[in-house]
Amino acid sequence: MQALDTVAREIPQPAAVEFQRVVAEIRLGRPTDDALEALAARVGSADFRWAVLAVNIQREVGGNLAEILDNVADTLRERAMIRRQIRVLTAEGRLSAWVLAGLPVAIAVYMFVVNPDYIGLLFTHTIGLIMLVGASLLLVAGILWMRKIVDIDV
Repeated sequence: MQALDTVAREIPQPAAVEFQRVVAEIRLGRPTDDALEALAARVGSADFRWAVLAVNIQREVGGNLAEILDNVADTLRERAMIRRQIRVLTAEGRLSAWVLAGLPVAIAVYMFVVNPDYIGLLFTHTIGLIMLVGASLLLVAGILWMRKIVDIDV
C-alpha cells in the first residue's frame, strides 16, 4: 500500500491520477488484486496487464518483487523490439499493398483524362458497370488479403 501511495504521488500525469484512484479504492475496502486489475482494464495495455499479473502472483506466492518486475520489464522490452523488427520486415509488403491498391485507380483516372471515350464505355454499358463492380470487389478483397498477410501479431 505504501509503494502504491508513493507511486501515486511521484509519477507524472496522467498515470498519477490512475494510481491515486487505485489507492483510494484500496482504502475504501476494495481488494488490492481487484483494484490493480481494474487499473489494467482502464489502461487497456496488454503489457501493463502482464505487469499487474506478475504483481498479483507475487502477492499470492511471495518472492522477490524487484526480480519479478525486472524479468517482466525485460520480456516487455524484447516484445517491443520484436514488434519493431516485424514492422520493418513487413514495410515492403505494406508499401506494395498501397501501390497495388492505388495503381488501378490511377490508371483509370489517367485513361479518363487522356481518352475519355475509351474508358467511358465502362460507365455507359451494362457489361462495363458489371466489370467495374467486379473489379472493385476484387480490389477490396485483394487489399484485405494483403493487410492480413502483413499483419503479424506478436
